[in-house]
Amino acid sequence: MVLPGDKINNEYQNPIDIGLLYFCRAVDQPLHAMGVTPNMITLFGLIIGIMSIYFLIHKHYLIAVLLLWFTYFTDCLDGYMARKYNQTSKLGDYLDHFRDQFVILCIVILMTLHIKEFKYRLLFVFVITISAILMLSQLGCQEKLAEYNDHNECLGFLKKLCPGNAEENIKLTRWCGCGTFYLILSIFIVALRYQI
Repeated sequence: MVLPGDKINNEYQNPIDIGLLYFCRAVDQPLHAMGVTPNMITLFGLIIGIMSIYFLIHKHYLIAVLLLWFTYFTDCLDGYMARKYNQTSKLGDYLDHFRDQFVILCIVILMTLHIKEFKYRLLFVFVITISAILMLSQLGCQEKLAEYNDHNECLGFLKKLCPGNAEENIKLTRWCGCGTFYLILSIFIVALRYQI
């Protein structure tokens, strides 16, 4: 059974995302009661993401990772609240995906520039590329299974990355979702602290 605000049943969610959804459920009602909208959370997440980029530029890697995870939490929270309180919109969808792509792209570019040794840079690009492809496949399976699908034009094309039976495929791809991608990216950022 899909709970209000969830995209899909927890058995198909990435395990890291399940943990973040517990926090979403803990804070959504007070935020909604205060008049906080999903778009406000998205913009707040963009600001936090830019701060993460700033700290990465200045080689404060642990702070950058913490802010990156808080940015990802706001990504989970804005979508959760938009679905739960029926506040989805095309603007919110585009804004959300712009924030995600901007922050991740900046961080990946910075990481590529920060990694000194070529072999580690090559390893980073390879692992991030594979992780991104697997994550997009998992998102495609989510889109196939999702019941809401009202305004999510940005992710609709990803359904093509989930061939066949989405319910069967997502049992494997759930382990490669967004939370896993953020975890892998975080490990590389922390490794920068030790000058890979």
